[in-house]
Amino acid sequence: MRIINKFRRAYSNLFRMQSLLENKLILSNLQQRALYGKEVGVTHDINADKPILVSLTTYGKKIYEVHLVIESIFQQTVRPNKVVLWLSDKYFSMETLPIVLKQQMKRGLEIRFCKDIRSYKKVVYAFAEYAGYHIISIDDDIVYPFDMIERFVSEYYKCSNKIYFNRGHKMLLDNQGRCMLPYINWCKNGYAEGSSLLNFPIGAYGIFYPDGLMNKEVLNETVFMDICPLADDVWFKAMSLLGRIECASVSRGAVNMNDFISIELNREKSLARTNVDMGANDTQIQKVFDRYGIFEILQNETCC
Repeated sequence: MRIINKFRRAYSNLFRMQSLLENKLILSNLQQRALYGKEVGVTHDINADKPILVSLTTYGKKIYEVHLVIESIFQQTVRPNKVVLWLSDKYFSMETLPIVLKQQMKRGLEIRFCKDIRSYKKVVYAFAEYAGYHIISIDDDIVYPFDMIERFVSEYYKCSNKIYFNRGHKMLLDNQGRCMLPYINWCKNGYAEGSSLLNFPIGAYGIFYPDGLMNKEVLNETVFMDICPLADDVWFKAMSLLGRIECASVSRGAVNMNDFISIELNREKSLARTNVDMGANDTQIQKVFDRYGIFEILQNETCC
């Protein structure tokens, strides 16, 4: 038995080393393309029934890595019509941008300076200013697989009145359906599949918002900065529930989730630690769901 366990550990370590090497090669290739590439990363072609905008934000030292994320979008099999990076006008200016981002601007990247509303910059301004576009929100520390947009578009054509995500959890309610079980329990329960009002998308892995589905209350900065300042995923999920919009997972094998490459390395994710481990998500979920009567909307769903 010891020999078998040793073999399993050795095989697991070998597989992990191979994955790390492959990821380093991918990141190196994206780095070279970002620095020296000339090919435009967006398109004028309409690959869905409406143009597609990819929206993201970043902050602090991540400004020096976000070009890798953007380059992974530029290299998609289905390219977007716009890629917009929203930056706080308090901390950034055109003069302070890294050269590599200025290079990407020549290839289609748009940079917009805006009021700092934390992680909400990622997509709230896009909702406000780009009516008529399907919007894909992404994070600033994940390199995305080359076919992500293609898969989103494919799922959208199957059903156009759902929000699509690559990874999410199933929300767990108590027996009365009047409050949520702790968010950490959702995580322990595994990842969501299929389509349901109870599916809770994780924004880091990309979310496809078809044009016109989100409730206009999503733009209510006064409220979300007051009762949900650290959990934009919670706010966006609640806003989708106001319109009874289901969230559906994109069909892909579990192994393909390895195609989403983190460039966070070993840095601590303080926001995730605050929201998940310290329970801040639970407090914000309860406040938002109580304010908008979300539990009544979910009463007809299967409670856990």
